[in-house]
Amino acid sequence: MRLLLQTILTFVKQDFHFLYYLAGLVIIALIVYLNYFLEGSFFIPLTIYGLDSTPMKFLFFFFFYAFIYLFLLLVISWFKNEYHFWQKKRFYGKVVFFFSLLSFIRVYPHDLLKNFYASIEIPKSLTIYFLDVGIFYSSSLITLLALLAFHWLNSFNKENLGSFYGLGWKNLAPIVKIYIPLFVFSIFLVVLANLNESIQRHYPLYRDYGMAKEYGIAVWKSLTLFEVGYGFFLFQIELLFRGFLVLSLSRELKGKAIFPASIVYGLVHLGKPLAECLSSVLGGYVLGIVAYKHKSIWLGVLVHVVLAWSMEFTAFFLKRLEY
Repeated sequence: MRLLLQTILTFVKQDFHFLYYLAGLVIIALIVYLNYFLEGSFFIPLTIYGLDSTPMKFLFFFFFYAFIYLFLLLVISWFKNEYHFWQKKRFYGKVVFFFSLLSFIRVYPHDLLKNFYASIEIPKSLTIYFLDVGIFYSSSLITLLALLAFHWLNSFNKENLGSFYGLGWKNLAPIVKIYIPLFVFSIFLVVLANLNESIQRHYPLYRDYGMAKEYGIAVWKSLTLFEVGYGFFLFQIELLFRGFLVLSLSRELKGKAIFPASIVYGLVHLGKPLAECLSSVLGGYVLGIVAYKHKSIWLGVLVHVVLAWSMEFTAFFLKRLEY
């Protein structure tokens, strides 16, 4: 744990600027207030998903995320008088690509699968289950193919895929020392989280929906298909945020890539329990620092998957004990 704290503190000393960090935290606090506390909550994800046009949903997500991200970079450029990355075409190409991909996977898999299931008229319980599963697998596949294509078309400095997205295995040895205490801390968080009422209502994401009784689908089969897909989905998130938004853009931004990425990461969690939304900003910041230092996303993948699956299975078995 000391090595992890030392890594974080060393980075914070180099990157921290009071007004810059304050600007980011004020933005996330204001949006959280609008979404969770204001009467008649302006729930951004639900508002956008409520639009009739899929392309309009895509555009709303794109400009919402991209505006906040670029605004924070503009703030730090002004405070530190560093504008060099704004002059690089590659920077704009990466930003447009990332927010296009993020907005696409947030909208199109959901809408296309929902319309498809509506057209074949399957029972509502199965629709909800297969909509979630379909989103997990399809968005993960789309993200992986898009990142591979982007890397192939833009093989910057002829670097391999591992170094480009943090998928290499060379730097794992020092990460293991950090992972063990972080793993233990993650399990501790799961225990605390299950005491929170909003998280108890939200988890587990998996629901049986009576499929075992009505359709003869064994719980372990539907649970395995769901949770494996959930694991792929979380890997995709780490690949996007720590692999691309932090490591890839650190070529232009260096350490300045981390803080705005953690704010956007928190915005993606809008609509989830408040505690999870707020903690995702800190979690994204810490995992971004570790990924940046060691040029690997595997710690984030392991912690993210272990934390999420622990939350899932703890909540699943606790709710089964209630009946």
